[in-house]
Amino acid sequence: MEGYLMSTGNGGVIIEACKCRDMQVKQGGCFIIGTIVKIAKEYFKQHLVESALILVSYIECNETEVVQSCCKSIGDIMLLNPDPSFSCECAKRLAKLLQGGGLNKDLGKAISIATGKIGLYAPSAITPHLESMLKPWCKFLKELEDSLEKQEAYKYSLSNNM
Repeated sequence: MEGYLMSTGNGGVIIEACKCRDMQVKQGGCFIIGTIVKIAKEYFKQHLVESALILVSYIECNETEVVQSCCKSIGDIMLLNPDPSFSCECAKRLAKLLQGGGLNKDLGKAISIATGKIGLYAPSAITPHLESMLKPWCKFLKELEDSLEKQEAYKYSLSNNM
């Protein structure tokens, strides 16, 4: 996959999909970024800044499915490159969503997993928001059925002796 993306330049289509007005296309584009991070790391590094800016800009949009896809991809990006400015901006926006309440269960879980991964790979980005987001974060983590996701998200709390 990585060789294909590098040789054809078709990765730009994914960036364009993220910018599309159609919610389903936008959601798919945001979701696939996380997959590309896992299977085509070298290709993604070339598009990290542009992709990260798109994901961060959609965190507070009113399209729940898009925000969920962004959260998944943000968590995947943290595994590759926990850039401090990207981590801090994501943490700030995700914490704001958690603090605001009124989230549906699936979105709350997606945000909690993403903030857990940010905390694991860039703890200083999450630390300023801990006091205000800890209760809703734990509430949504408790709801996770997938033990691997739960383990990933809880690693942060264990690594920082919360």
